[in-house]
Amino acid sequence: MNHRPTIAVVMPNRNDAAALPRALRSVLHQVPPPDEFIVIDDWSTDDSRELIEREICQFPFARLIENKTWLGTIATINRGLREARCEFVVFLSSNDCMLPGLVGHAKAALRAHPEAGLWSAMTWLMDEGGRSTGLHWSPVVALDDRWMDAIRCRALAVGVGSWFAGPTMCFRRAALDAIGGFDDRLGGLSDLLAATVVSSRHGAVFSPVPLALLRVHEGGVLSATLRDEEGVERLIAIATEYVRTHAPTLPETSFLARMEGRIRFAALRARSEAEARPSDAGPGASRTTRALNTIRARASIVRAFVALRAFDVCPTLLYRLLGAAIIRVRYRRPAGSSL
Repeated sequence: MNHRPTIAVVMPNRNDAAALPRALRSVLHQVPPPDEFIVIDDWSTDDSRELIEREICQFPFARLIENKTWLGTIATINRGLREARCEFVVFLSSNDCMLPGLVGHAKAALRAHPEAGLWSAMTWLMDEGGRSTGLHWSPVVALDDRWMDAIRCRALAVGVGSWFAGPTMCFRRAALDAIGGFDDRLGGLSDLLAATVVSSRHGAVFSPVPLALLRVHEGGVLSATLRDEEGVERLIAIATEYVRTHAPTLPETSFLARMEGRIRFAALRARSEAEARPSDAGPGASRTTRALNTIRARASIVRAFVALRAFDVCPTLLYRLLGAAIIRVRYRRPAGSSL
């Protein structure tokens, strides 16, 4: 097949100088490299801009764009979408990392299926210190590289939920443009819902390979979105309107009711995990007290899952637990904190 997809990587940054070098190098040293690498600094007050210029100066496919005022993460990545000129775009946070081979794997999959709305793989998790902590338990919807048409993607949206891994999602730029890019009102859910909509309209390719590192930290956009207890009802209403507008075939299924249960559970889990952190037990708390807090939080999460997502019990056992076990056997977790 003669089709040669081009891929741009867009990296938004605000005051992430400590994590930036690793994130930047993970993109700059991809083999093959992306066709375009756009780093957008969102009015940082640290030395991010100088660091970015120093790292990218020898790479002609990379460039820095500076916001003249603070726009926020979603508005910044939407600016990156407008600036990109490639057929496909990956959006990578400045504190996450690509693993070697991500761009090449994406190009090969999209060369074989040029009609796809997006490609997604899997990701490892890492802590705030940059150490890998395990596999992100996103659903494993196939055990080999697999093209899924729009009908299959809609069935997966209902039966499994979101199976996309944020740092690996490679969107067809035209498909994302057609729905107005990412909806700022959805906060940390904007990319996952955009992926659900795009795949339900155009189909997608899935690769069951961990090809990125996703940092779990307090300042994440998704965490902030889900922990806003007063905003959950508004978030569900906006998400419902968004799906009805951009994916009119999905509301004909049970997707909307299941989406509501999944959002409510994710919000409850985010708050429970925050309350169970050792720092929240008080400086004088014993190990036993902290352990009990963790156990209570996990028991509460399990009860909430059964109450809000009973329909997801079997898919979780099959696509997440069993699927993740197979992937952990196939691939070794990255060691240390350097690429």
